[in-house]
Amino acid sequence: MSRDLDDDDFDFSDGGHDAMEAMLEECVRWLLVDSDQGRFLHRLAQEGPARFPSLLDGERAVEAAAGVKRQASEQAVLEQRFFRSFGLAIWAATPLPGNRFKPHKLVLPGRNEPCVCGSLRKYKHCCAPLFQHLPQLDIDLLGGLVIVALPAARWPGLPDSGASPAMVMAAADLLNDDGRLADAVRLLEPWARQPPPPAWWRHRDQISFRVAGPAGRLLCRGGQAPQATAVGPGDDRQGQP
Repeated sequence: MSRDLDDDDFDFSDGGHDAMEAMLEECVRWLLVDSDQGRFLHRLAQEGPARFPSLLDGERAVEAAAGVKRQASEQAVLEQRFFRSFGLAIWAATPLPGNRFKPHKLVLPGRNEPCVCGSLRKYKHCCAPLFQHLPQLDIDLLGGLVIVALPAARWPGLPDSGASPAMVMAAADLLNDDGRLADAVRLLEPWARQPPPPAWWRHRDQISFRVAGPAGRLLCRGGQAPQATAVGPGDDRQGQP
């Protein structure tokens, strides 16, 4: 994706935004294939340190300044625990179709219970500070990433899927920012044909400002996309090129 994350999306330094976005996109793809919590956390713990090392830069800099030194094996275990704990927050926040685009409740252990990272230490002495400082995950943006990653053949069914208009707006933003206006129109067509209760018209107006030209006019009046609009990806392909 070409869209950069804003400060309102995630409370990360500028250098971590690209890595954060790349990790979220990858996590969404993994979860659409297999949403099992345990397998997802294991995979992110194993692959995260090598694939998204810049997310650990802040912690490494603090430890270096404090003169903290660890054996490579100990450092690897700590990095896996970081991604496992972070992964739990991502798993809970990601609104998947199988849960009607609703996040799961993030259940954390009590302060004196074993930590979620598998260290067997008390939560208060292990990952509790991490969860207190994790970036706030934007549910609508995560929903947009999920929608973009779905096969395009599933887009027409989104109005009855539990996906919120805000998630669809986020997905349209992502597609439009990637220069995929035809795909944005294709995504929005089923929503433009829905009955127009007042609340939904407000969302339509917001999308019309975000997605310019034919897509915006389509939302204001409802109906079919203009014939001149380029054809989007085939039904047997994913929304991504």
